[in-house]
Amino acid sequence: MLGPSAWAQTAGGSCVGTNKGNIWGNGGGLLLNCNGATWDTMINAAANTASGSTGYVQFNDAGTFGGDSNLFWDNTNKRLGIGTSAPQAGKSLTVNGAGWMSSLVVNGGGIDMANGTMSRIGTISGTLASGIVIDANNASAPIIFQTGGTTERARFDSSGNLGLGTSAPSQALEVYGSTPTLQITATANSRNIQISPSSGSIESSNSYLSLNRSSSQGVTLVQGGGYVGIGTASPSAVLHVYSSGGNTEAIRTQGYVSFYDSTNATRNGYIQATAQGLKIAGNTNASSNLQFFTNNVLTMYMDANNKVGIGSTTPVASLDLSQKTDAVALPSGTTAQQPASPVAGMIRYNSTLGKPEYYSGSAWLPFKASGAPAGAGDFVLTTAKYSGDLGSAANAGGNTGIAAGNAICLNELTTNTGWWGYASANAAGLLNASHVFAFLCDGTTCNNLTASTNYYFANTNDSTAGGAYFTTDASGLGPNDSNAWVLGSYFAGAGTFGNSNPWTGRAGASNTVWPNSSSTSNCSGWTSSSSGVSGTISQPGFSDLHRWTAATVACSTTERLYCYVNP
Repeated sequence: MLGPSAWAQTAGGSCVGTNKGNIWGNGGGLLLNCNGATWDTMINAAANTASGSTGYVQFNDAGTFGGDSNLFWDNTNKRLGIGTSAPQAGKSLTVNGAGWMSSLVVNGGGIDMANGTMSRIGTISGTLASGIVIDANNASAPIIFQTGGTTERARFDSSGNLGLGTSAPSQALEVYGSTPTLQITATANSRNIQISPSSGSIESSNSYLSLNRSSSQGVTLVQGGGYVGIGTASPSAVLHVYSSGGNTEAIRTQGYVSFYDSTNATRNGYIQATAQGLKIAGNTNASSNLQFFTNNVLTMYMDANNKVGIGSTTPVASLDLSQKTDAVALPSGTTAQQPASPVAGMIRYNSTLGKPEYYSGSAWLPFKASGAPAGAGDFVLTTAKYSGDLGSAANAGGNTGIAAGNAICLNELTTNTGWWGYASANAAGLLNASHVFAFLCDGTTCNNLTASTNYYFANTNDSTAGGAYFTTDASGLGPNDSNAWVLGSYFAGAGTFGNSNPWTGRAGASNTVWPNSSSTSNCSGWTSSSSGVSGTISQPGFSDLHRWTAATVACSTTERLYCYVNP
């Protein structure tokens, strides 16, 4: 080091270890340096001058001054350049390397960063063991990476959070920007993860895991993954879809959903929405079936032959209810509510008649027993037609007037045994003069039915007709309804009664109840067949009082009779 004692040394003076580093000018143009043993000549002013251009830093080059553009001092701006003669503006030290060689080597220490007051704010250091260490000296200071001199690209904050595109990362890694994307790629096995919040996508590949990879694919999960929850964070099935709103659409598919066996080799069935509606199908083999369960109990079974069993897995008909012990509830409605366009084979319960009925292809007919039940009567249309002089009929038994009509009815109801109700009436012993009468009034009296009794319709000329009934009131008057008497369950059937308008001789007032009184037209008490005498007829095709009093015709006309059997 320089000092008075060093300058005071004489040539050949003492140069020992304690004087190592002393510099001595000997007055003869030499500048000497003590190396700890001898004096080395540093500069021979008499023989050397500065080397190179202005700014070249001088160095000992084999005993003479040396200078080079790679060691340059800009004295005006006080800047030092190593490897360059143009140190950058604003930089105290510019180090410029070439090719792959290091520009600056720091051995055994580090590079301190200091502020304008020489206070250390950070260090770059490292060892072979630890590698490169970048340290912000202040515990609360971040480490910032910039491009373009001022544009921040990344930052480690004092908590160790890394922010890309943000100066305030709130997580261990936060990527921020208008279209931020994080992608991790391994080219060796084509696996990658890509997170693109702007398109709502988290992706992977090679056994894909992706959410919203494209608008048409929705959710794709890694093969061999666990339970998947959509709308729930706690899925309890392989796929658990939850929607809090009862009317919210939870699943939508434009294809079909297939169901396979446990080996994933055979499709057991599928559900598909078609233009015709929802299609539920089993597989295509001969044993394919559909099974419907409620409360884990088989409710309905459909086999490969399209036979349906309710409570049965071996249906023997198109609809098999044979294993059920309760009942079948048929559609129920009045006669007026019968289907407008019926098809043969339809069945329903007719609440007007109080019994089930079926459509034969031309008319609705009741399901009926062989005759009226015990305690009920019959209301029967005769086959033959008679003039107003009933006593002139061969089957009148010599009787006249109403008595002749009663005899005619007994004869027809016992001779024609195919009418509905014959068997039960005959078995009950009702087909005799004490129970069989003609539905007539003769100007003085009227034959009347038993009070509060059901009377079943029949036709001695048509075994398929009949079965419907009416109920008399407390006076034995009826029918107390507005039903026409020409339907199949009344008088009409395969053998219709044609245009016959039976004799009645009754008066009329109410549209629903016949009176217990005679009209003035009764063929002289049913003893005249004169064309100049008239009798009252009925028209059963109506639903009002025409059913017992419709018009008067000449007694020479022949008409049928209504007969009834009192129980």
